[in-house]
Amino acid sequence: MKDFLFDEIFEEMRSTLKEFFSYKDVETIRPPANIKETENKFIVEILLPGVKKEDVKIKIDEDNIMVVEGESHLEEEEIVCYHRLEWSLKKFRIKFELSKELDLSQIASILKDGILKIIIPKKEKKIIELKIE
Repeated sequence: MKDFLFDEIFEEMRSTLKEFFSYKDVETIRPPANIKETENKFIVEILLPGVKKEDVKIKIDEDNIMVVEGESHLEEEEIVCYHRLEWSLKKFRIKFELSKELDLSQIASILKDGILKIIIPKKEKKIIELKIE
């Protein structure tokens, strides 16, 4: 008998490690993200302080993997040294596996106040009634 809980935890750890080590270089970070669900859509929120929309790329491949990546070009004044540096986005990359139940043709995004929102509507569920002969 298989231990499904253990298998699930192991698979999640393996997936996390795979994603962690798949970055293009060590300076690329994974920004924090929230995923919300409503009755008819998913909303992905990614924290990107100081990033301009021109510096963000969103791609979805044929396997429904959505990749959000980019590079910030923050203009720094003459800074001799930081006394505290808790966030810095130079290169960033995060990916999500999207369900086949989503309507990718209607996807929308907006970057406002340092938060990138990606709105992904769900496909309408079609109910097919068959006539019995």
